[in-house]
Amino acid sequence: MRPLPARSGLLVVVALLLAAALPASLPGPIGAQQDGVPAAADRAQVLNYWTEARMRAARPRDAVLAGAVGSSTRGADALAGSTPASSPWGGGGAIAARSGKIFFTLGGVDYVCSGSVIDDDGDPAYSLVLTAAHCVYDNVADVFATEWTYVPDFDAAPTYKCATVAYDCWGARALVVHAGYANEEDLTVAAAKHDYAVAVVGPGSGTGTQVDALGAYPVRIGSVPAGGSADVFGYPAASPFSGNDLIHCAGTVSVAAETGGWRMTCDMTGGASGGPWLYGSTDPADGSGQVASVNSYRVPGDDGIYGPRLDGATQAVIDAAKAATPGGGAITGLIVTGSTPSPSPSPSRTIALFRFSNSCTGV
Repeated sequence: MRPLPARSGLLVVVALLLAAALPASLPGPIGAQQDGVPAAADRAQVLNYWTEARMRAARPRDAVLAGAVGSSTRGADALAGSTPASSPWGGGGAIAARSGKIFFTLGGVDYVCSGSVIDDDGDPAYSLVLTAAHCVYDNVADVFATEWTYVPDFDAAPTYKCATVAYDCWGARALVVHAGYANEEDLTVAAAKHDYAVAVVGPGSGTGTQVDALGAYPVRIGSVPAGGSADVFGYPAASPFSGNDLIHCAGTVSVAAETGGWRMTCDMTGGASGGPWLYGSTDPADGSGQVASVNSYRVPGDDGIYGPRLDGATQAVIDAAKAATPGGGAITGLIVTGSTPSPSPSPSRTIALFRFSNSCTGV
């Protein structure tokens, strides 16, 4: 397991329901029980639940986009006869360290998705992982995922064991989605517009350090110029991909007709959901650029991959994640209603809070 780089930062003191964050210099011992950080016994649940067999057997998270022409799907199967637009990244650097695979359980089924680490204003106790909402919440059954775990730079050592991956495994302490997704009964067009989520992750299961010690990306809130270029990343696990490799697409961004979000030619499949779209990067290996969307769905017969437009509602989800104070032993689930306009002050917002058991079970 690679050692994490040293990290220093500001502690952000937060109140649960979106009180203003007040930074203060208050470093603490890495891995210590502080400010709601789960103890080592709680982090051990990640190791106990995610055995090698479970990780290898996890399914790509797929679903149908309701009402879409051609029956759009999240992370759909590869298009037969299409020209591949993707390639293994293989370039290492910041994008490899800041992107990873996500393992989680919904309805008793183990799934796999992708995600990336985003800025959290220097909180030393928690880090933030951006992904797709369908990799966090089942809006048909109205339940949050359990056993939610993030593994950065997975393809550097795809061992499917938390003890021997490149860095570590990070278990979620809170999961945050928007009501625009959660209140729909399917992946409707309305839900697809809000198909993003943020996980609040505590110290690593083995090292006790923070995953954002590897770096984090700023999030671009607002439009991406149609015709501009972007780099898209993910860990597709459905055929013809293995799920072991970070896959990359680069190309021109266009506006998605159905949702008003983004489209790019790319042939990634299930498992890539939640992976980052980097905009304004001069070289994905050097850490430049902003996360402007996440992989959301595909349309059969269309060689593109689609992602939601990140807006004030997305910012409200990020704000709620920054302000969350997770407890130990269970995942806190938050559903946010409203948006955060910029640069105007934030309006009042409603947050529904749920608690879900994250207990480990036998193999």
